[in-house]
Amino acid sequence: PFEIAVTCGIGLLFVLAWPPVVRGLTAVDRALAAGLLGPGRLAERVTELESDRGAVVDTAAADLRRIERDLHDGPQARLASLAMDLGLARETLASDPRAAAVLVDEAHGEVKLALKELRDLARGIHPAVLTDRGLDAALSSVAARCAVPVSVTVDLPGRPVAAIEGLAYFTVTELLENVTRH
Repeated sequence: PFEIAVTCGIGLLFVLAWPPVVRGLTAVDRALAAGLLGPGRLAERVTELESDRGAVVDTAAADLRRIERDLHDGPQARLASLAMDLGLARETLASDPRAAAVLVDEAHGEVKLALKELRDLARGIHPAVLTDRGLDAALSSVAARCAVPVSVTVDLPGRPVAAIEGLAYFTVTELLENVTRH
């Protein structure tokens, strides 16, 4: 009877202790599986790149809206005015050649201004000097056009990648425009 009581007591302890032991072992197994098979550094990098891509897409969309606005407000309006001036000059050419010549001269000035605005806009998209000669030359040309006296010192061990060059160029350009404006 004593052996049966001790064996039953030990069995009862095993029965009562077994579920928490199994839960603990299952938790350890789950943690090991998640650590070995779950998302790691690569998945975190993918998530980071996806968020960066979203920021780049938003920036590109904002740049496209700015270019569209700049085209609409600048060269497009100037060219529309030029077309009207040339139409008026054509109508007055037979009756008043001198007035037509004045209108053509004004239209010529408008064409020059429209070309300048288009060049400035194209320079704002991506300057050829940045691609051809690098950041130092590009920033020097921006500083030369600035209404406020600016000196440029570029000290780089080598030429940065194109994306970094573009970012630096457009940041400095925007800062100098703000300095001039304000």
